[in-house]
Amino acid sequence: MGRRISILSMAIPGFAAATAVAAVVALVQLAPDSDAPQLLPLSQPHMDRASLLLSGPHGRDPKVLAHAETEARQALNASPARADAWLAVAYVERTKAGRFGPKAAEAVDRSYLVGPLDPDVSLWRLEFCFDNWPALSKELKADALRELAAMWSRTDRREALRNLAPQISDASGRLAFRVQIALAERAEQQAASTDDD
Repeated sequence: MGRRISILSMAIPGFAAATAVAAVVALVQLAPDSDAPQLLPLSQPHMDRASLLLSGPHGRDPKVLAHAETEARQALNASPARADAWLAVAYVERTKAGRFGPKAAEAVDRSYLVGPLDPDVSLWRLEFCFDNWPALSKELKADALRELAAMWSRTDRREALRNLAPQISDASGRLAFRVQIALAERAEQQAASTDDD
């Protein structure tokens, strides 16, 4: 038994070192048309810069929007399954066009494909969808309603959802949002009264 432990204790540092080397190698790639190695781009710094640009005081300036879109797309190049980056692209496309058009719709759709119930982006995505409710396709409306229902099922998110309703700028979107919450509350009350009987 003692010999097994000592062999294992010798193997662990070697395994850790090999894992660290493999991780560094995984981050290094050859640059196109060059034999010089370069680091693979990591998505988070790009997404951080995109978020900072969009939330800043000049977030609607065309140059700032272009820079933010570049950063969001670089985040997607490094990690295509980032719902937040797709939503940043959707916001940029909506702001550039002055309306919710096909490019914004495609980016929101991609955000649902890669993160249909992503708690880190759900509140923002729901507000964005319901702010643009009349322009959403039937499929995107269905996605938003499913996400709202899923978020509502988490009791720790209900207060945030109630607080979100008055922030929705589009009147029809705000009404649709409130109707869904009212229907969910009524269904729970009916289920509770059935359980009491």
